[in-house]
Amino acid sequence: MRRLVPAVFAVLVLGLSACGGGYDTKTVKADEEESGGSFGFSDAPPRTKVGKEGPRELSPGDVLAFSSRLKQGGKPAGELSATCAITQPGSFRVAKAQCQGTATLPDGELVLNVSGKFASGTTRGAIVGGTGDYIGAGGTFTSVEAGGGSKDTFEIRIPKK
Repeated sequence: MRRLVPAVFAVLVLGLSACGGGYDTKTVKADEEESGGSFGFSDAPPRTKVGKEGPRELSPGDVLAFSSRLKQGGKPAGELSATCAITQPGSFRVAKAQCQGTATLPDGELVLNVSGKFASGTTRGAIVGGTGDYIGAGGTFTSVEAGGGSKDTFEIRIPKK
């Protein structure tokens, strides 16, 4: 048994090192335009009043859907689309949601996930997958409200091939 343990360890180390492993990292920055996107609201009971500024109160089961155009260096670079299911009730500034989205970029798509207060100045979430150049991607993203839209930063980890 004593001879077997070092042999098994050596095989594991050699096997794992032969797999390559590791990640390439990439940072992508984009600006969300405030205009030109879309917004939708599905109101689950209890119903709320919807005005110019959107729903007055949100309740669990309500769903918000939106899209925004993305720009890089002032030029069109893709789109951000998301749906958010409300999980804790309250006004737009207080309610909490679970959101899933997709950032469509020139080199592929990033699949995003975030939860928390729906309307905060800074949103932080996870990159949970991707397509194109982002196959197998993971990482994080940050979206910060700025005058006339949001500034998005995607910190992407892509498995080395």
